[in-house]
Amino acid sequence: MIDLVLSSMFDKRFKVYAIPDIHDPPNWVAHVEKIVPSFSTVLTNNDFTLELFKEKGYEVYSPGLYERNKCMGKEIRMRMIHNQDWQHLVPKEVASYLIEIDAVKRLQALSEQ
Repeated sequence: MIDLVLSSMFDKRFKVYAIPDIHDPPNWVAHVEKIVPSFSTVLTNNDFTLELFKEKGYEVYSPGLYERNKCMGKEIRMRMIHNQDWQHLVPKEVASYLIEIDAVKRLQALSEQ
């Protein structure tokens, strides 16, 4: 879903990486550098992560959270389970994808277990 949204927003090439937590803040930047090819910019909403990368000389942006109380996954999933309007809370690419994979029915089935 991240790829779908970013592809619609940017012409530049990008890759999303899953980086496992090592629970070792002093070594976090070095850990990321081992996994991800050369990079110069970091986006994070975590203040501690922001400071760690800034200290190592990276350009860091904190985009902020968009209407966090309404646009969090838990709220969206609950709306889907209860057949409430949810599509306006996600990018159109994500709504289309979730409809395509029948996510509402899948979540409703899981919630009944």
